[in-house]
Amino acid sequence: MSSKVKLKRHGTFSLREGWYSKGINALIDNSDLFTKNRGIELLGIGSNMVTSLKYWMTASDAVYYKNKKYGLTEFGKLIFDYDNYLESDFTWYLIHLKIVSNYSESPVFNIIQNNSGLNTFDSKDIQAVISNKFSKEGIEFSIDSLKSDISIYLRSYTELKTIDNPENNNSCPLSNLNLLKEVDRGYFIKTMPSTNDLNFLLVYYSLIEIINKDRFVIDDVMTMNNSPIQIFNLTLDNFLYYLNQMKNNDLIVINKTAGLNTVYIKQRLTINEIFEKYFGGDFNV
Repeated sequence: MSSKVKLKRHGTFSLREGWYSKGINALIDNSDLFTKNRGIELLGIGSNMVTSLKYWMTASDAVYYKNKKYGLTEFGKLIFDYDNYLESDFTWYLIHLKIVSNYSESPVFNIIQNNSGLNTFDSKDIQAVISNKFSKEGIEFSIDSLKSDISIYLRSYTELKTIDNPENNNSCPLSNLNLLKEVDRGYFIKTMPSTNDLNFLLVYYSLIEIINKDRFVIDDVMTMNNSPIQIFNLTLDNFLYYLNQMKNNDLIVINKTAGLNTVYIKQRLTINEIFEKYFGGDFNV
């Protein structure tokens, strides 16, 4: 039996500058933000944009819906407490991590980010890879919706020169993370953030999110879905650099005996502790 994947849930809008912080601040006191016309009134954007923002905040695990009310999740509350105007790239890297690791809410973003064969590509390359994957898995999908989602992914991470519609000229804050570059008209390459921009706590958090045991072999992480290698476009050398920073901060132990690079997790910091440590400057870098 075939299944169906939901695409184009953001409409035709990528995240726009200022949207997320407006949503975070409005949801603190308005559980009806995304009902009827309240979003238009409180956020000052159109109804389709409100629907899109609700999607992005849900896909990034900042918003929950329960008992016909919306509210901030633990992650959303931490953003409000520590960076409610979203001025730090640290927060945006976490939002990126949440979105691209969320297959059920953002399947196209997830597949692109986790596919090591898609390091240099154009939109047709992405379309072929995802179409093939969906077809093999018996997943029904609309090709037009897939094309739209691919366009939104590219628009989210780059300041595109190839978009002609003025409605789409507003830049997305995710494009500031330096994870994707348009090297030629319509042709893209995944890029790795500098170590000055990507804090080791982000790599650490993405690790403990996928590692359930108290130890792992470094080589195994290289091909794991939603690993920091995939999420942040890291090379092995850069991954080892971040592991050494974790070791220097007493978060892990690295054992290189018997030809295996085994990592033992000494501490499992909560997302709350990670925000506290980063914004409190309580780590060696």
